[in-house]
Amino acid sequence: MLREDEDRDRQYVCEFVLTHATVSCGRWELQRYNVEAHGRLGEHYAASWQPGQAIVIDGRFEYRVCDTLAGPLPSVWIVAHCIDPTLGTYPHTDHHQQNIA
Repeated sequence: MLREDEDRDRQYVCEFVLTHATVSCGRWELQRYNVEAHGRLGEHYAASWQPGQAIVIDGRFEYRVCDTLAGPLPSVWIVAHCIDPTLGTYPHTDHHQQNIA
């Protein structure tokens, strides 16, 4: 999602959720990360993103408390300094179906 950030001189901010599959205790787990990219980086990523694209993000973690219907909940965000899409598409699209011994 690309939006204008009124707190930061009205520059654009791209916000998205990055998903990553990993193995924990012999089972596949899907991890989700909230990511935001500001300014020209955010505009470029919003315009060039493609489904299934594997990326590398360089940035910093930021702790936030988000208001939800269940009350305030802690949340960790990645504030991107660089998004590298040179990996192409993720080569193992059936990775969640593989059995781990």
